Amino acid sequence: MSVQKYNNLVQRGEDVTLICYVPSNLWSSNCLWYFIRNEVVERLLNGTKYTVSCSPTNNDQFRVPMKLLLKNATFNDSGKYICIDTESTVRGEMLLNVHAKPQITVPKTNYKAVVGTNVTLECMVNANGDTNISTRWENMFNTQWKNVTNSNKYYWTTQMPSLVISEVMTTDSGSYRCFATNPLFTSRGLEISLQVQNKPTVTVNEYNYTIRTGENLTVHCSIDGHDSTVERVEWLKQENSQYRYLQSSTRVFWDISSPSLKIINVSFDDAGNYTCRGMTEVGAGQSQQIIVQVFYLPVINQQDIKDLNVSSLNKYVVPGVSVVACLALIALIVVVKLIRTKLLKDRADKPNSGIRRTNQQRQPSPSGNISSGDTYEQLCFHQSEHLTYTQLIRQSNTYINESNITEDDDTSPAYMNINNICTAVQQNSSTSN
Repeated sequence: MSVQKYNNLVQRGEDVTLICYVPSNLWSSNCLWYFIRNEVVERLLNGTKYTVSCSPTNNDQFRVPMKLLLKNATFNDSGKYICIDTESTVRGEMLLNVHAKPQITVPKTNYKAVVGTNVTLECMVNANGDTNISTRWENMFNTQWKNVTNSNKYYWTTQMPSLVISEVMTTDSGSYRCFATNPLFTSRGLEISLQVQNKPTVTVNEYNYTIRTGENLTVHCSIDGHDSTVERVEWLKQENSQYRYLQSSTRVFWDISSPSLKIINVSFDDAGNYTCRGMTEVGAGQSQQIIVQVFYLPVINQQDIKDLNVSSLNKYVVPGVSVVACLALIALIVVVKLIRTKLLKDRADKPNSGIRRTNQQRQPSPSGNISSGDTYEQLCFHQSEHLTYTQLIRQSNTYINESNITEDDDTSPAYMNINNICTAVQQNSSTSN
């Protein structure tokens, strides 16, 4: 017996005719058809589903066809079919596989992604009940379609045919398409376009600002949207471990064309940590924290600090030094100047610090005898006893430390000191009287 070389791949819903040929000399009027599926044998009889016929034809005198017409094929009709001539026991076998054409739906054909993120290109496959199906992807490379290799970078499954691309790069930009295949059919989805873009780059040229109260401040920030337009610029300020979005006003303001933050008449409340953000259609980029420190500029009373002016004060206001430290430094300068003024006054009041004053009243030494413990008044008493200044110096060289002096040396420091002392004593005596 021969079996017609019939394509055993059948589309679901079609009518199928299976044919076996029996030699004419072996043919009988009775033929049977059987169907075996999952090891269950079923005899096929004429009816709405099957039609069995065994009759010779004029076209072929040597063979008699035994035909089976199967209507509206379904997946359950897949299996083994057997034809038998009852008298000659001649038999034949053939396999039949019923498949349905897969249906592919692509919900979205244009994608935009940010460099470094994951993107999923959606492809939905309806196998129409067919279990013998596989999926694959192609992408356009150098004007040619190439198969995408399933890997950690590009991943999909038959059950989840959408393509997942991990950590996309700009080189992943291009066209993609998905396929669903069974032994009989191959279906292709719509072409998908992927555009991979860099998120906005936010650049600041300084991360630390030091400003005095009352001055104006510009915190510089520039935003590069790359292939996308910058749609929005935001400034955030950290307050109590949380960030607050700043609202543009006449004192604090910025815009898309000039994203730098401008603060007019800075106050202590403006100190803190700031962040600049830029948004495009692909995503957002932001800067690192920018620190703004605000210091108080003190007002100097010229009556208290006569020698300090604004220019000299500026050198003491050092960026990074606290307000308290600046004020303490100013106070120290004032105290030093007061002490210096007092010392100069005392020096003017005591021309010779080497001669000791005492509140005790001592009687003058006998004329011509001067002691190192004599007071100013006693020295001048000797002078009034007709001792010259030179003689006073010679007799008192124990405490005025000058021994080499001539009679006429009235320019020596010792001579001048005693002269000044006695003059002052006389003036004090006149005032007292």
